[in-house]
Amino acid sequence: MNNHSFSISEFAIATGGHYLDNDIMIAKIDQANNYLLNSIIEDMLLSRIREDISIALFVHTGEAVATLDYRTYTAKDNAILNIPPFRILTQCHVDNNFSGYLLIFSKDLIEETAFNRKPPVSITQLISVDKSPCRNFSKAENDVLKTCLDRIYYYLKHKEHRLRKELIINTFYTFILEVANIVFDETKEKAPAEKSIKKIYIRKFIELLVKHADKEHNPAFYADKLCISVQYLSIILKEVSGRTANTWIASYIVTRAKTMLRKPDMTIQQITEALNFSDQSSFGKFFKKHVGSSPKKYRENHITY
Repeated sequence: MNNHSFSISEFAIATGGHYLDNDIMIAKIDQANNYLLNSIIEDMLLSRIREDISIALFVHTGEAVATLDYRTYTAKDNAILNIPPFRILTQCHVDNNFSGYLLIFSKDLIEETAFNRKPPVSITQLISVDKSPCRNFSKAENDVLKTCLDRIYYYLKHKEHRLRKELIINTFYTFILEVANIVFDETKEKAPAEKSIKKIYIRKFIELLVKHADKEHNPAFYADKLCISVQYLSIILKEVSGRTANTWIASYIVTRAKTMLRKPDMTIQQITEALNFSDQSSFGKFFKKHVGSSPKKYRENHITY
């Protein structure tokens, strides 16, 4: 799949944040640089495959709006917007009053943090794709989490500290425990029989979509991988989002095409081939049907150098 995933260190450099290897980064966002965050999100996050990292946007003040898996969520004042792996992000924007933290951490850090520890709530549950990505906190809860984030920021910033890595891991673990304490009742393990089979199918479909949609445009491919019928796949997707499998696939391809067209390093012919269209004409017709303009016109209006 022709889909460059940016590293955690690249996110840190772009936002003026601080990082440890490619395991964790944190950036302070406020009125002085929140305009930059919107640009970075557009260039580095939209429709990217994020299999091994989780992204959390902590909203102290102001508002953040994101569209994940074609559902729109709004987080404002003392809230978190969580973007776990395998979520399709097609919009994310913060307003002029936004201030907070951008936290990105890797799967490897989660595994290292959890090593020889038994937190009361599974860390993977806290970043589960089945949970709502948006949650509000009380002012007191937000203050507790902000204290943890301030400490993570401090240790990431001070690279000369001899025990920097150990302190970052332990502070991150403390942060996870504080989050677990706040959402404990919402994240208790459920018996396997209570788990929704439909949610499992949807999660697996999303994972397949971000891996294969550039090349595979037919819902039958995904239904076959899931060992269900195309009709059943569309039924469960429509129940959750109001969209059929065909619409999900088309929307994802459109987002991928827009992302590629905003960059000057690929020709329209190369994008046509990357997205597995038979020729430039069929790609152009598809794009115009869903966007309302030709790929060439869209590029002229949106290209980023």
